[in-house]
Amino acid sequence: MNDFKNLNVLVTGATGFIGSNLVRSLLRKGAKVSILKRPKSSVWRLKDILTRIKILEADLRNKHQLQVALKNSDDRVIFHLAACVNRGQSVHLIKENLETNLIGTINLVNCFINKDIRSFVNTGTCDEYGDNPMPFNEEQREKPLSPYSATKVAATHFCQMLYEASRFPVINVRPFLTYGPCQTGGMLIPDVITSCLKSLPVKVTKGQQTREFHYVSDIVNGFLLAATNKKAIGEVIDLGTGKEHAVKEVVEMVVKLTGYRLKWRLGGLPYRENEMFRFYCRGEKAKKLLKWQPEISLKDGLIKTIDWYKKFLKSNKLPRAKSPRY
Repeated sequence: MNDFKNLNVLVTGATGFIGSNLVRSLLRKGAKVSILKRPKSSVWRLKDILTRIKILEADLRNKHQLQVALKNSDDRVIFHLAACVNRGQSVHLIKENLETNLIGTINLVNCFINKDIRSFVNTGTCDEYGDNPMPFNEEQREKPLSPYSATKVAATHFCQMLYEASRFPVINVRPFLTYGPCQTGGMLIPDVITSCLKSLPVKVTKGQQTREFHYVSDIVNGFLLAATNKKAIGEVIDLGTGKEHAVKEVVEMVVKLTGYRLKWRLGGLPYRENEMFRFYCRGEKAKKLLKWQPEISLKDGLIKTIDWYKKFLKSNKLPRAKSPRY
């Protein structure tokens, strides 16, 4: 059964990495997709499918602008991925994170609070767990370590409050580290792949840290399953499995798969201050409740991702962000 065929669906954050992949998946399933984008934001990830989607423009922070854009919305499922994703710890980042991640979420919910919708999928983050003991799990009290993660926690709790108070059909999902086509710089895998393909120096730490890495189509599938499972309503669900990979393992695999010929070494960069050497979740809830299980292995996902970058970089310049240390 296709739960999305001819269904009106709204995606915020659709111009981003996971959001753009979600839009493509929804179109393949026959959904009628509308996207809400910030005015003047780039649509480069969606440029080949713009004629197949309805584009609405509004800034989440602008309550009136948002209400006007969504006044006539007949969307039954809302995927809310839009966010300020500056993960820095400076107090100067509080305002922009608060206005987008919390106030923006409240403004969006208010546009649908009195409408007949099936589900509202709110996107949280694994960063909400902070330095909690591993493995992370949904029963832990969050310990945010940045304005970004603190405001995402606040948005999660706001959505949970709405469910408890009025049975607003919200599901909170927390995707763990995701990679794949259309991801820009500032993260380990796109940075190493682009460096290898451009024959630039590969600079990483000793790579002893472990992380979960999930191919984007698997994470998108988690979103889709959450949106269509009535038992998921009102829940907080980690999209992760607890399967760890060392950073050095991932880097070595990318180097081998790209045929990188330059000399490189682990340990070219120092570890970050307060580096977390393990970062993974228990992952039982998604498996039991959603029947979610990733299908793409790390090697196969890296091959798919490298192939996309090879094609993209032939005629495009990849937008690049400031890179953290890995």
